[in-house]
Amino acid sequence: MKKNHVIVIMALWGLTGCDRLSLDESSKVKITFPSTQTLSSKVEAMTTSGDSRPVPTGFSGDRPINCYIIGASGPEESMRRNVCTRDDGTMTPKHIGEWVGGVPAGGSITMDVTSGKDRVITVVGFYAPEGTCKDFKSTSGPSDLMSKPYILGEVGKLQLYAGEEKKVDIDITYDPEKWFDSCDGPDFPDDGPHDGPGGNVIPTKLAIHKDYFPANTLTANTCSSFGVSLRDNENREGSLASETVFSVAANGTPLEIYNSYDECSQSIGGYSTAVIPMGARYKDVIVKGPSSPGALTISTTILSSSAVLANPTANFQNISSGDKGFELEGARSILPDLCYPYNISRRYVTGSYDYGTSSAPITLAPSSGFTVYSDSTCSTPTNSATIAPYAKSVNVWVKMTGAQGQNTLTLSGSGYLSLTQSVYRGSGTNAPWGFEVRGHRDGPTRGQCYNSAYEAVLVNQYHTAVLAPAAMEVNLGPVNTEFFADSGCMTPTSSTVSLAAGQYSLPFYIKTHVSMMVPLSATSPGLSLGLYDVNVRGPLGMGANNIHVSNYNGVCAKSPYGTYCWGNDNGSRILNGASSMPQYVSPAGVDWDYIKMGSNFACGMSLSGEIKCWGQGTQGQLGNGSTAAVTTPTAISGGDYYMQLSVGPSHACGITMSNVLKCWGANSASQLGDGTTTTRLSPVIIDSGTSYKFVSTGGTHTCGITMADDLKCWGNNLGGKLGNGTTTNSMTPILIDSSIKYMTISAGTVSTCGITLPGSLKCWGENSFGNVGNGTSGGNVLNPVEIDTGVNYTSVSVGEQMACGIGDGQVKCWGLNSYGRLGLGGAAGDQNTPVPVSMLSAWGAPMQVSTGSGTTCATTSNRVVCWGEGMEGELGINTPTNATSPMELIY
Repeated sequence: MKKNHVIVIMALWGLTGCDRLSLDESSKVKITFPSTQTLSSKVEAMTTSGDSRPVPTGFSGDRPINCYIIGASGPEESMRRNVCTRDDGTMTPKHIGEWVGGVPAGGSITMDVTSGKDRVITVVGFYAPEGTCKDFKSTSGPSDLMSKPYILGEVGKLQLYAGEEKKVDIDITYDPEKWFDSCDGPDFPDDGPHDGPGGNVIPTKLAIHKDYFPANTLTANTCSSFGVSLRDNENREGSLASETVFSVAANGTPLEIYNSYDECSQSIGGYSTAVIPMGARYKDVIVKGPSSPGALTISTTILSSSAVLANPTANFQNISSGDKGFELEGARSILPDLCYPYNISRRYVTGSYDYGTSSAPITLAPSSGFTVYSDSTCSTPTNSATIAPYAKSVNVWVKMTGAQGQNTLTLSGSGYLSLTQSVYRGSGTNAPWGFEVRGHRDGPTRGQCYNSAYEAVLVNQYHTAVLAPAAMEVNLGPVNTEFFADSGCMTPTSSTVSLAAGQYSLPFYIKTHVSMMVPLSATSPGLSLGLYDVNVRGPLGMGANNIHVSNYNGVCAKSPYGTYCWGNDNGSRILNGASSMPQYVSPAGVDWDYIKMGSNFACGMSLSGEIKCWGQGTQGQLGNGSTAAVTTPTAISGGDYYMQLSVGPSHACGITMSNVLKCWGANSASQLGDGTTTTRLSPVIIDSGTSYKFVSTGGTHTCGITMADDLKCWGNNLGGKLGNGTTTNSMTPILIDSSIKYMTISAGTVSTCGITLPGSLKCWGENSFGNVGNGTSGGNVLNPVEIDTGVNYTSVSVGEQMACGIGDGQVKCWGLNSYGRLGLGGAAGDQNTPVPVSMLSAWGAPMQVSTGSGTTCATTSNRVVCWGEGMEGELGINTPTNATSPMELIY
């Protein structure tokens, strides 16, 4: 098919005086559309399956695609608030946040896009009779004369922040299979009401609520969150056509608001205001609780809104992190005069259940019209309950006869907090309309069990919980998600489960293999589908202990969940196959400390110090005495246990627990250091009699640091990368910079850098692109020279004609900048002195940096970010692309 282009020009404003991304500020995106006369005359056809709408004839003909919509989306809920689908369910739902259109061919449009990371711009087109290119934000127009909409093109992973102008070329192609029927959401009034038959919700108040445990609380000196939502008088959530800006206070004292728990815990970038975006219904407000426990009155001040909203206060408690309390588990909105089952559980405020060895008597204090019962027929009212020893909960039943709106239940007991929860008297009748899915929006880690329950709740048209009139079959989704009956994910269940008669809730636990966002769903024949988007963290979303970038387009990192690798799978070195996002490395019986990859093989060191290798072995690089390839981790010869491992393109070295240096693999340049050029199929002792504590393998040379802190190097000396003042190869280790003691060393492809014991950084070797970092470019530097004088370095990594290090708490890079491997953003060129990496400070203090042939990755206290070359998936961001600035691994 002929590909055509739209030009997206981004002019960004807003983040003055700040180098971090804001999710509450917008960027300008201008799109210019080609006219139909400039597009291909190829005519496409499709089967309409009886659809009465006209079928486009491609980009020309008598029914050309001549009307366009532009959508912008991102990972936040507000940037996914509209969903486009096919009526027959054969399409994966397409989420769109902000959008504008329609715009006729040859026109242009400027739209505001909320700034932030991972923005996706989507081009949608359709045929419309001349003069009727429609603005779908109105409710008029000859929609029956228009074709179905088609997804024509998309560009993703855009990072919108201040001070950058970006031109993006989007290929647009008419594919007759990429159609959808309609979009639903707050921005698409043509598709009817979005809250069921009850009609659109018109917000009348800004409600404060924390319905999850511990309800209506903050924790002293600890980051906590609560919801602020737009609601009507029946407590249903709605949205407005413009943003709502507000501030928050506790007992009249303003609270700083954070974008994430991680930023809050590090006190990074607190704001005085929060925003419920246009079309969104709520904002999760993250704050740090005041220092002193006690009663809190939480209030909001509305600073900007298109509606007149009441802003009632909420009574909270400020509690201590070691406290525990009781939780009423069940529906938050129920019908009057029906008997609803609930659980009361005992939990620590950290969220875990309390299986105490003693019984736990509970005092129940309901508000007027709200009654708790001890039996399933609601015949025996009670103001107390008891959780048995070693049990986490007790069953109770609830009936409501009170006033419309909020009713409360206070739960207290000796040794437990007194906590008050809200239950609302809902509207409508006990007639099932559909399902809602509820639970924590931010929780699961891809591939890991999430120990907090989700639930499918049977509701009526007003989203009030109703009791099933008979047992019904409920289908849970999506695919690529496993469902379990227990919090440890030990008891799997089918995606088809049964809701018993008289019940309204089906709790379940998940392990999902979906990246970034999982649309949990629940449905039953004849009822409305319930969808609930849950943010899925990548396995490295909370940081990594060790990360290692290969010179051959691959990366491995150790997270709290295990060891993961991604990128090019040359030689089957990743085990699970090539991937553009981290894949778990899970050979039976191995708990890796870290894994490092060569050109076509990999080696890993277990926590116990055992080294195993796999992949291609033609040069003895597997160290197992053979040249045969192996597809599973195989122990190297010798039976030693090691304290450190370094892997080069085709050779590797390790230091045993007794500080003996051993190397194996390719040796054509004497990079093993055994005095020969003979390939070694098994580890051989190097520099016998000398004790080593650190080793680094370069392309064709190797360097190590002895227990006396002396630096030695050997192998190929092209460009002077050994640092001994010559370009002569050395077949055995030779002393370098003899008067200086070193604490770490990094051997790259053509140059070498080391950090001395005082923390000074020295580099040497070939310097074509300024990769030595001494302020010059070209020639060779044959002896170690200090660079970035006065800066204290703690880490350094040398790749191919470039290097990066951590100095004075900053990641700095220098040398060749092709593919953006220095991470400087924009169109920066090569650098012959260390330069701070663009925007990295937004993710906290750096812990480690590692660089390879064109890719660099760094870890912070709770993040993993990568930049540079990424066309083989080595950035780990689920999209083959290059990046000139750090990209967070969220998948």
